Amino acid sequence: MIQLGEAAAEFIAPMLAAGLLSVIHLQGIILTDFASFLFSLAAPVRIRFPDAKTNTARKAGAPSLLREMADGWTYITA
Repeated sequence: MIQLGEAAAEFIAPMLAAGLLSVIHLQGIILTDFASFLFSLAAPVRIRFPDAKTNTARKAGAPSLLREMADGWTYITA
């Protein structure tokens, strides 16, 4: 199915491009490409990430670099 989809896209894309070129001309195609680029830039900007939870037990003292490395290794190997 994937191969069929890829083959269909390669077959249909040039015909679609020729149709678009005759309808909206080269300037319209470039404008559409630019608009899709702006949309692809704006979409990730709107994603909101939750604040990271901190461990309140160790918050009182500043952890050392060695402790941070050990915590990171524990996270990776878990």
